[in-house]
Amino acid sequence: MVNIKAIYIIWLRGIKLSSRYKVGFISHLGQPLLWLLLLGTGLRGSVRMGSMGLAESTG
Repeated sequence: MVNIKAIYIIWLRGIKLSSRYKVGFISHLGQPLLWLLLLGTGLRGSVRMGSMGLAESTG
């Protein structure tokens, strides 16, 4: 339980420091979304969902 509290305190400190700089805070939130968008679109043609058992339902 002590480790979880320490992780939370470090995370909260990072959030507080980031929130002081609005542009940095927005970029820290937007960067993972940008990577997901770019990698998701770029890798869409390389991955077949049916081969992973995730075929789309037909209604």
